[in-house]
Amino acid sequence: MRRVLLVVIAATVLCGVARSQCVDDCSSHGDCDATTNQCNCEEGWTGENCGTYQCDQHADRCSGHGQCREAGCVCHAEYGGHNCALPTNNCPENCKGHGSCLDGVCTCDLGYQGTDCGTVDPSVACPNNCSGHGFCDVSASSPTCYCMPSYWTGEACDVEVSQCPTELDFCTGHGICGPTNPLLDNSPWGCECEPGFCGSKCDSVCSNCPNNCTGHGLCLGTTCSCFAGFGGDDCTQVVAVATCPNNCSGHGRCNEVSGTHQCVCDEGYSGESCTLTSNTCPGNCNGNGECQPGGSCACFAGFTGTNCETVQANCHALNNCSANGICQEGACRCNPGFSGTDCSQACHTGGLGDVGCHADIGHGVCIDGSCVCKEDEWDGIGCETPAHDSTLGAITSKSSPLGIIVVSVVGAAAALLLAGYGFNYMARGKRGLNAVPGVDALRSSMKGDDYESVPENRYASNY
Repeated sequence: MRRVLLVVIAATVLCGVARSQCVDDCSSHGDCDATTNQCNCEEGWTGENCGTYQCDQHADRCSGHGQCREAGCVCHAEYGGHNCALPTNNCPENCKGHGSCLDGVCTCDLGYQGTDCGTVDPSVACPNNCSGHGFCDVSASSPTCYCMPSYWTGEACDVEVSQCPTELDFCTGHGICGPTNPLLDNSPWGCECEPGFCGSKCDSVCSNCPNNCTGHGLCLGTTCSCFAGFGGDDCTQVVAVATCPNNCSGHGRCNEVSGTHQCVCDEGYSGESCTLTSNTCPGNCNGNGECQPGGSCACFAGFTGTNCETVQANCHALNNCSANGICQEGACRCNPGFSGTDCSQACHTGGLGDVGCHADIGHGVCIDGSCVCKEDEWDGIGCETPAHDSTLGAITSKSSPLGIIVVSVVGAAAALLLAGYGFNYMARGKRGLNAVPGVDALRSSMKGDDYESVPENRYASNY
C-alpha cells in the first residue's frame, strides 16, 4: 500500500512538471498537452499561451457591451474585460480617481494603495505628496517632487519662494499671496482672500452670503444659516416651525427659549401663536377681523364696521357699477361725474350736489335734481355736449368767450370809424364818401400826388 502511494505521488509530481512546460500555464484559457508541451486553447482564445482573445471567433463576441475589432473588443462606457462582460462602475468611491475599476475591484495607480486607492503608498510616494505645490515623479528609483518654479521649493515643495509685496502684509493671514495670472512670468502678485474676508490684503470682514441673509440668518462663509422660521438661500422664505404655530401670526418672532423654539410675541399680543391681545374688541370682531392693541378691529377683506359686522357688497351685487365705473378689489371706482356705492348717482339721476353736471370744469350746476348748463356753451343731460358744432357758431354766440372777443373788437372798430367820419364831416368840411377816414389816402395812392380832393360846400345838398 505504501509503495502504491509513493507511485501516485511521483506520478502527480511528474504530471505537474509536465504541465508546467506550457507557457503561462495556458493563461487559464486552455489545457496543456503534456506530450507536446503546447496549449489547446478554449473557443475564442489563441496564441502560444492562449492569452489572446479573438472576439470574432467566439459566439459571445463582446457580450453586447462593445464592438469587435481586429485587435479585440472595444468596450462601451462602464464595461470592461476581454469580452466587455464586467462592469467598471461598481468599485468603492470609483477608486478615488487613482485607479481603474473592473468588476468591483480597483487596480491602483503607482503611488496609491487600498481597496479604494485612497491611501498613498509610502514606498513610492513623495514627501507630503509635494504639499499640493508640485508633482511627484514616481518613475525614478526614489520618488521626487518637482515644485512650481519660482514659487515653491524644498523636498516637499513646502517652502514658499515669496515674492509677495510688503504692502500686502502676507494677506494678513486671511488669504494666499500669489501671482494674479500664473501663466505670465512677470505677473503681479495679489491676495486671494478666504471666505468672509476682502480687500487688497484681506484685512476687511465682508459678507459673501446672498443679500447678507436679509437679517434672518447668520452668514457662515458663503452660506446662510437661517433663523428658525426662515429658509432659502438668503433666508427670505418663511418655513413652518412645529412649535411656533402659524409662524407667530406675524405678531412675534420664533426664538429658541430653554432649548426649544417658541413664539416671543410683540407687545400687546400673547398666546401660543401670538393671536391673543390684551384688549377686548367689540364682539371679538365677529370673527371677521383681527383685534388690534387698543381694542380696535382690523377687518378682513370683504368686511367693514366697528366690529366687522357689515359685509361689503361686491361689484356684481352693485349692478356692475351701473356701467359708470370700474370694479377694484370688490368695490366700485366711479368715473368722473358719478358717485355712490354703485356709481348710479348723478345730478340727472337724483344724486346730490353738482355730480354729473361737470360743475368742476364750469359746464353747469345742479338745481332741483337737474343740470342747468351754461347758456349757449354746453348742452346735454349732464352738460357734456358742446352747444355749437362749428367755430362760426361759437363766434356768433354772445355767451361764448370767443364771441365776446370778436364782438368787442368789431364794436371798437366801428366806434373809431364813426368818430373819424364825424371829424372829417364837421371839422374838415368833407361830404359823402370823402368823409370816410382813409379814402383820401387811398385815392392818392391810386392817382398820384397831383390828385387833390375838391373842397365841398358843407351846406350843399347831397341830393
